Amino acid sequence: MAFKHRIAPGCEWIAPLVGQITATGSVPQDADIIYAGRNTLSVVQAGGRAVCIKQYKVPIFINRMAYALLRPSKASRAFSNALRLIGLGIATATPYAYIEERGPFMLRRSWFLCEHISNATDLRYIDQRPDYPEIAANIAALMHRLHDCGVWMKDFSCGNILMRGVTDDFVLIDINRMEFGVTSRAKFDRDFSRIVDTEDAVRVIARAYAPDAEPRAIKAFRDLRRRIARKRRFKKLFKPSRK
Repeated sequence: MAFKHRIAPGCEWIAPLVGQITATGSVPQDADIIYAGRNTLSVVQAGGRAVCIKQYKVPIFINRMAYALLRPSKASRAFSNALRLIGLGIATATPYAYIEERGPFMLRRSWFLCEHISNATDLRYIDQRPDYPEIAANIAALMHRLHDCGVWMKDFSCGNILMRGVTDDFVLIDINRMEFGVTSRAKFDRDFSRIVDTEDAVRVIARAYAPDAEPRAIKAFRDLRRRIARKRRFKKLFKPSRK
């Protein structure tokens, strides 16, 4: 196995941490694990900064080959997407570096190193707040900013948008799945489907977004829930019954 990495311009101070990860094949032992699921998030101090290290799950065999031969890794995409967003003036965690562990024609592990966003909350249950109409208007403004720049974030959801303090200070995270140069209204409308959990809450954002957006937003919201319901029914067909 061999390691490949790239450090963002002006972030040479991260090189010792990158070297430590490539030498040991793991995050530093003193790193604090803040999330452990499909992927793992750790925070460590480096260069006088709090650095978030996202280690991606080892892909299944066919994807290991695809990431090595056909498409960039998730870590690489998160890194490049962050640089592009910042260039457009859209807030995201500052990217510092990414690392890939590769074998012959195969990607094994990858890490994305970026700014640790502290004192922020995601948008889950945001519609239950008394100031939701104000927040909804700011979410609509964020969507406008992304769409005007031709950016479609495929995972534009309540868990992937952080809000720091004031109601218009948003930071996008989990950004490895994005498209740039997008003009499709159908794609943009899908952004309404995951941001809140009720149709009434969607309507508030849609009305702030554009006078004619509400029907499209509700359709996107309902279409997603129908797809989720179909997927669940399909899974039940293959789930062993309990006796």
